[in-house]
Amino acid sequence: MLKNFKILAICFLASFYANAQETNTYEIATDRPSMSFSAATTPKNTLIIESGYLQVNQKSNLAKNTTFNPNISLRYGIGKRLELRLGEEFLANRTKFKNSDSVQKSSDFLPIALGVKYRINNPENEKWALSVLWASRVPVPTKLETASLRHYGRFLGQYNLGKTYLFSNIGLDFTDSGQNTDTFLAYTLGIGRNFDDGLYAFVETFGFDSLNSGLWSKGLNAGVIYIIQKRYQIDAVFGIDLETPVSQYNFFTIGFSMYFR
Repeated sequence: MLKNFKILAICFLASFYANAQETNTYEIATDRPSMSFSAATTPKNTLIIESGYLQVNQKSNLAKNTTFNPNISLRYGIGKRLELRLGEEFLANRTKFKNSDSVQKSSDFLPIALGVKYRINNPENEKWALSVLWASRVPVPTKLETASLRHYGRFLGQYNLGKTYLFSNIGLDFTDSGQNTDTFLAYTLGIGRNFDDGLYAFVETFGFDSLNSGLWSKGLNAGVIYIIQKRYQIDAVFGIDLETPVSQYNFFTIGFSMYFR
């Protein structure tokens, strides 16, 4: 009896060790924290949970506005090339008017984002990756009187040069404030480097150009990513608008992500 128990115990431990080894062969690849989504898709039967906090600081001659944005995203691989996506965000604004004690606040959950990402070339290709992404927000009621991003589509690309890699995306964003609609051309271009096991840093430029109203924005950000045991990711980014002084506009984000199999 004792001998059989030992055999079962050894088999169980061997199975656990094998699963642990298999799990750690995959290094997490998230859509955080850059403005560009990763060109990699989630492996089959793997769930990636990405969480973050974004804060945007704006100052003018009249007021100081701060936007707080805790968010979470779930990505699940249903095939070798295809992943399903679900995201939720909470948006809060606080405006402090100068020469006044008046403070205006608003907050609400944004509509849930549902989407898919498809890897065009073979996921086993480690040199370069090309994917397409589409996501839409479920039009649930919201009290915020700001334009909500309703739909967006992207072509995503990444090219690896040893420890250095280039990444970019280009696509369209469709917004709807309830009264007005607009379409934006969105694009990013960045360069990153792996400095040590699990430690990455990158610099990225990005922009949005309206095809209807003439609105546009161009920005720059830089960030670091640290991956622990290939399963957990900690990240941080600081960004600016290229047409606005840093003291008048800047943003930062921090996040934590992990995966389950």
